[in-house]
Amino acid sequence: EISLGPGVTMPLRLGRYLEFEPSLSANYEGRWVDQSDDDTQYAWARDYEADLKISSRVERIFDASIGRIDRLRHSIRPSLTYTYHETRSDDNLSWFDPVTDKGQLNKLSFTLENFLDTRSRDSRGNLSYRQWAAFTLTQPYNLDELRRSLNPGEKRRPFDPLEISFTLKPLRLLDIYWSARWDHYDNEF
Repeated sequence: EISLGPGVTMPLRLGRYLEFEPSLSANYEGRWVDQSDDDTQYAWARDYEADLKISSRVERIFDASIGRIDRLRHSIRPSLTYTYHETRSDDNLSWFDPVTDKGQLNKLSFTLENFLDTRSRDSRGNLSYRQWAAFTLTQPYNLDELRRSLNPGEKRRPFDPLEISFTLKPLRLLDIYWSARWDHYDNEF
């Protein structure tokens, strides 16, 4: 078996408040499989992905007095990401593990990330920093759905489910994680 997955990402600053981050990646998987009749078969699968992301970050630092925590930093990071993903493989890969479960993607996603970070001071005055909470909303929009041919009476459904996640780390050894997806068309989680 052979598996290769190179990728490149290049974050660029556009002025003081914007960041532009293009990225490209490719994955290749090949396998030699011995058949029962002493025949060896080779099969391959590969996928490509390109992302273009533009984002900003706004933050504010607050003085606090919560146990050993003396400062809180609230950061908000809105971003808009275009993703294109394509998979190619041999025609007969029923036994082959998929390279990815993403399938064909051509979408635009808006993400709003919120972070709450802490600065703590121990009894000796040493500082430590950690992320206390994170809350993320992501709304993907399927661009291929705009081009899809419709049957009579059929409606377009370009919005993928709204993705919500929340992580709380109240103690060093305790992480609380919650995630949900809201389907706009079925009106359910």
